[in-house]
Amino acid sequence: MWKLKIPQKAIELHKNYFMYAVVKSIKNAEVDKNNEYEVKVHDFLNQIISAQDTNNSNEKITCEDIAVGDYEKLRLFDSKIYSIIKDLNKENGCSENNEYSSFLNSVLKWFGYEEFSSLSNVNNVSRSIYHYIEDLYGDGRYDAQGNYYGWKHPADMKKWLQNWLNSKGIELKNYTKKYFEEWLVEVVFNDITIENYKGSLLEKIGMWTPTVLNILLNIKVCPYCNRQYITPIIINGKQLRGDLDHFIPKSRHPWLSMSLYNLVPCCHICNSRLKSNTEITFSDLAPYRDNVASQFKYVYDEIEGTIEAKAIDNTNLKIKKYLSLYKINETLKYHTDIPRKIFLRLQAYPYGYVQGLINQRIISEADRKSIYNDIIGCPLDEKDIDQEILGKLKKDMERQFRKLLDAEADSYHDEIDARADLK
Repeated sequence: MWKLKIPQKAIELHKNYFMYAVVKSIKNAEVDKNNEYEVKVHDFLNQIISAQDTNNSNEKITCEDIAVGDYEKLRLFDSKIYSIIKDLNKENGCSENNEYSSFLNSVLKWFGYEEFSSLSNVNNVSRSIYHYIEDLYGDGRYDAQGNYYGWKHPADMKKWLQNWLNSKGIELKNYTKKYFEEWLVEVVFNDITIENYKGSLLEKIGMWTPTVLNILLNIKVCPYCNRQYITPIIINGKQLRGDLDHFIPKSRHPWLSMSLYNLVPCCHICNSRLKSNTEITFSDLAPYRDNVASQFKYVYDEIEGTIEAKAIDNTNLKIKKYLSLYKINETLKYHTDIPRKIFLRLQAYPYGYVQGLINQRIISEADRKSIYNDIIGCPLDEKDIDQEILGKLKKDMERQFRKLLDAEADSYHDEIDARADLK
């Protein structure tokens, strides 16, 4: 719900992958010469690849823009594609709502999203990275930056693999894809989490998969609903993660299917059950651009015992659409116990309790966040709400009840002072 920040490492890894794997896929794509849409759009994509996009030269699109450009770059690219489609519709006398599903399916294949998505399977990873390792032993086919398949290779890659082979009593000449898959599972894809990815062999290889994206974004809870865990884990070759949503649906905009800013890790319910193929536009609230959490708040009705998510600005139609799309209010009926728990804890542990523990050196300053969460039941820092389930709801309840309790305390002290004055 907080604006997601894409780290530079993720940008570099995705750009490397796109520039090799996706560009190669587009270049080698099978184009139906009888389908004008495929021919025209493929020609346009080749112009971009060849750095010859001369249409509206003041708004030139590059491969890098498509790969890692922000929403404004993607909007521009999307509009150029649709301009081609609209011109063809006009020439052919088709309506603007022409589905041309076969064309859209072809473009999706050109961009190779299914191949990228399947990299969550270690066997599919091995088919790609196996050839990469093979080249280290062979004549080697690398670009000017020393990259192959979009993955950087350190000079001592051979040593890592050779040491493992030696530990198994395997000679290099007997090295096969079967052994390589075992190496991946045992050494590379084993017990990788957000906490230990840095410094791992997986990081050093520079492998790029949907799971690695989830790890680098460092989000544990669905950024749409804040209600389901999507914590990424790689263990024994299995990559466990949430769904990878296309913010702008790939069903209607397949040319954005491999654009980094269009790939959002989220829970299965939000992706497939709620959002699905809903037409989202670039003006809608976007996870890599907008801070959704600051545009609404949860309010507890003490009389009715209900919770409601309300737009802070009642004229904000974008946040209202968001709350409706992800059924935020509809799911709150299952969480009416949370306000009571937060309230009781705030009563038992008044403001300043944690600071008192620090002053008494019972806990350290470094433990402040975790202890506060344990005692009160909500994040201390507003920006940590995406690290635990319903963090936004819990924080808003704490804020509402804190004001209530502070007001009661002030009223109580005023009454005591008034009685003292009467005496």
